[in-house]
Amino acid sequence: MQKFIGIWMDSDQAVAITLEDLKKESLEVIESGVEHYHFRGGSRSRGVPYGPQETVSEKTIQARKKQQLNQFFEQVIDKVKDADKLYVFGPADTKTLFADKIKATYQMQDKILKVETADTMTQNQMKERVRNLFKPYW
Repeated sequence: MQKFIGIWMDSDQAVAITLEDLKKESLEVIESGVEHYHFRGGSRSRGVPYGPQETVSEKTIQARKKQQLNQFFEQVIDKVKDADKLYVFGPADTKTLFADKIKATYQMQDKILKVETADTMTQNQMKERVRNLFKPYW
């Protein structure tokens, strides 16, 4: 029994489409929990020209986002570690960071079949793309 998994991934969620044999197909959505920060300037007390200010440390925020992404990647890896082949796709570069983490950390380098850019899709479009990619392996 072969197990193929396609993962559509961005920083908000991952959608794992699992194909087992020719019959069984499942879809699972994994939420990332990564916080999105919007930088704003500090605030001052009313009427006090040089009062206390709130500062936003970009370094701290970036470190926190990196830690949250790593936790998200660990969650996804737990779901896909028993796959025979992986296909990773999605917008932006979260997919590439995920593939790099797999290659660097886990003994799964040979399982990654393809990493490619894909726009936002419906779940049916994702399923169709994964089916078409893995069709020659059946």
